[in-house]
Parts: sequence; structure tokens; C-alpha cells
Amino acid sequence: MPRERVLSITLDAVLIALSAVTTAARCQQPNSARWSAISHELGREGTVDDGYYHVEFPRSDLTVKIGRHTLAPAFELTSYFTFVPTSAGVMTMGEIVMRDDEVNAVTDEARTQGVDIAALHSHLIGENSRLMYAHVMTSGDPAAVARKLQALLARTATPLGAAPGESKVTSRPGPPRPRRSVSRKR
Repeated sequence: MPRERVLSITLDAVLIALSAVTTAARCQQPNSARWSAISHELGREGTVDDGYYHVEFPRSDLTVKIGRHTLAPAFELTSYFTFVPTSAGVMTMGEIVMRDDEVNAVTDEARTQGVDIAALHSHLIGENSRLMYAHVMTSGDPAAVARKLQALLARTATPLGAAPGESKVTSRPGPPRPRRSVSRKR
């Protein structure tokens, strides 16, 4: 993809995100109804933090090593989506963690669903199994957006459904929790 096109897509993403934030105050649908529709479609509850709704899907199905170190799913192995309310429903940006052999299916599904992929790249060097990361963005009706994202996740081996011990949407006080940790096996 030409550099100008990548810069254009990135600029578009920033403008859409800024637009979503400025229109959030004018939203008519209560956020709890939005978040409930999203969690219902994704089959997993998320967390509310400062008006945003965040849902994670750790790739606990993967065993990834760099050298002799095994990475924990929380270390660069978690797909996630963050939603912000807009006057038209929600806007989401997120990241999908994929094995090399899942990339084509996910990008094809993104085209089918009308989900933009702003970036496709790797975060790691020398990992075994090779991973790729897609930065995704879409907007619209909360349930429809969640169904689009669910369709993308279904093209991977990401464990879906409720997270262990999950019961309801929760609010998280304070700053966001760090998502990265390393598990070392010797």
C-alpha cells in the first residue's frame, strides 16, 4: 500500500475518533443499553472506563515463545475493542491478534463486513508461532458493530464466549490496568 494511502487512512481514523468523542455528549441512547447490546453480541462482558467500553479476548489458545521464554496471553496476545458512544451508535477501534495462517481469512472477512483495517503488522520479533496484528475500526449501531467484530474473531481460533468468572459489566475506577506481563519457563 502506498505511503500516502496509509497516511490518509491514519488521518481518517484520527478524525473519526475526534468526531466520535465530540459528539458523545449529544448521544440519546443510554450507554448501558449500548454496552449491553455489544456484550450480548460478542458473548463477553467488558469494562467501562471514563465513558468508554472495553472488551478483551486473550489468545489463551496460543503458546508463543521468544527464545526459551513463554509469553503469557496478557503480553501482546490479547485481541481487544474499545467503544465510544456517538450520535449514530458507537465507534470502535481495536486490535485482533492472529496467527500467520489466520490473516487472509480475517482480512477477507473485514472487507465483507465493511470493517476498516488501519494497520497490519507484527509487534514481536523472533516469536514462535508467528503472529500478526490488525488494527480495526468501524462504527454504527452497537449490536451491528459487535456482530461485525464477532465475525472477524470467528475467523481465528480466539477463545470466544464469556471469560472465566465473568458475570456482569463492571466499572473500573482509576487509570487503565497494564495489559502486559511475561511468564518465564526455564
